[in-house]
Amino acid sequence: MDEFSITFGMYGILVSYALLAVATLGFIGFELFHLATNLKDSKGQLAGAGSLIVILGLGWALGSGDFTFAGMEKFEMTESSIRLVDMGIITTYILLIIATIGLVADLLLSIVKR
Repeated sequence: MDEFSITFGMYGILVSYALLAVATLGFIGFELFHLATNLKDSKGQLAGAGSLIVILGLGWALGSGDFTFAGMEKFEMTESSIRLVDMGIITTYILLIIATIGLVADLLLSIVKR
């Protein structure tokens, strides 16, 4: 690879991380604003945040740092970083299963209501 593609790719990754951070902070800020202005509706938001924390905790508990591969030294992967990757993958699977169950339940309930 030439030097231009390496540096251009790194800038793209850095810009992606910056945009992800701005989106996350904006989301959290707007949710906190909505939570402060609508106290009656805050129960659902707090339940959703609590369930997400529980799912992340479940992903952390099921994740393991025992995985090894040949490129660990190249990417400077530690046991804790591998466990975080496992947590992300497991959490993604759990949320995908929940979304699929919700979609099927919604379809079945819409058929029953007709």
